[in-house]
This record gives sequence, C-alpha cells and structure tokens, in this order.
Amino acid sequence: DRIVGTRKVETVLHGKHYHRFARHEQHVLNAICTTIGNSQVVMPPQVVSLIEQIPKWLYPHVRVIDGDIFRELIVEQDAGVEDWTKQIEVRDEPIWGVEPAVIVGHFVLTGWGPREVGQEQSRRQSIEQVQAKKVVEQTARWRASLFAVAAAVLTLVAILLLGQWIRGGGGLVFSFLASAAAIGAVWQAVFDFEHARGNATAPLAAHWLTGSIGCQILLAEWFIARWFQPMSWVTPVILGVGVIICHAVGRRLQ
Repeated sequence: DRIVGTRKVETVLHGKHYHRFARHEQHVLNAICTTIGNSQVVMPPQVVSLIEQIPKWLYPHVRVIDGDIFRELIVEQDAGVEDWTKQIEVRDEPIWGVEPAVIVGHFVLTGWGPREVGQEQSRRQSIEQVQAKKVVEQTARWRASLFAVAAAVLTLVAILLLGQWIRGGGGLVFSFLASAAAIGAVWQAVFDFEHARGNATAPLAAHWLTGSIGCQILLAEWFIARWFQPMSWVTPVILGVGVIICHAVGRRLQ
C-alpha cells in the first residue's frame, strides 16, 4: 500500500579501453619450475583469475617458474595513438627481485615481477589492517556498553549505601568505593566509545567527560545527603561549575 508510483533508474558506467602491443623480457638466475599447487609465490589477482580459468585437462601441464631477476626489457607500442611509431618505448633497466611466471612447456602464459609482488603484498596488508580495525572497533563498542551499564549499577549501589549510612546503618566506606568504581567505569566506557569513533584525542576526551559525569554523580549524592541533614551549598555550586567546565572541554575534544 505504500507504493505510490515507479521511477526509472539508470546506472551508467564510464571507462576506457587501451589497446597496446607489449613485449616483456626478463632474465633470471636460480630459476625454479614447479606445479601450481607447490608454488609459494605471491600472485596478483589477475594471475589468480588466469589460473582459475585453466581447463582441467591442461592443468597438469601448467608450471610456475620463479627466480631472481637481474635484467628486464620492456617494449610497448600504443596502438591507439595516431603516430604510434613515435610512441614505442624501450626500457632496459637493472633490477633485482623475484620474477615468477606461469608456463605451459616453453610458452609463457603470464609473468609478473617485484613491482606486482609488492603491490599485491600491500593490498593484502591493507585488507588485514581494515579487518583488524573493524574487530577493534566492534570490541570497543561492546565494551563501552558493558562499562556504561556497570557504571549505572555502581552509581545506584553507591546511592543506596549512602542512604543506609545516613539512616545509621553504616556502609559509608563501601559507598565511597562504589562511587570511585562507577567513575572509573565511566572513564573506560567513554574512552572505548571515542576510540571506536576513531577520535585521536580519546584519552583527553575521556578525562574531561568523566570529570563531568563524576561531578554529576557526587552532586546527586550530595542532594540525597542534604535531604536528611543540613549541609552547605558551597559544595553543589563547585560541583555544578565542574560539570559545566568539564562538559564544555570534553565536547570540544570529541
């Protein structure tokens, strides 16, 4: 019943096709030839995609070679350029590093070098870093909620013990301990929350916001004590100023 009409949505993709003739020649030392299953070389995504498309009947004949490259010759010709004969680029530069390739007999299907290996390793490392960051953020959010609940429970316990002490039942020391534990739990909850948000000043923000919440907890306990016996109003004024200042500074650091 919520459908009031339809609309046409078109997705347009833009890209370019580059047509290039290229010849890559690598000279290697300490060459090793092995099967795909026994190979330990780092393969870029396009090489992995190529290997996955190899037919089953050809798979046993495909080998992977590896070695230490000491010379590389690259000849490239851009077919899309109008005067392509002037665009031929020949580079002959000395480099060192691993130089894997996939071969069938004496025919090379594809090859890659140190640059591609480094790019693939960087890509895998970035993926691992992103996944590790997500795990840390999820753990921080879960822990922030846990400590927030713990702070609320400890604050309630501290208030109940304070009321019991005022009525002559004792428990003042445990009330102070519960209040201190509640303030500590507040700090951990705020720190985890800001850390999950990616705040670089999470420790400072936790200090100031905890100071604001801590003053509010003490202010609530003062009002409870004031309900049963006369007390000076200087303390709530100081605590109120502390709440405002700490909250203002903490908000700036968020």
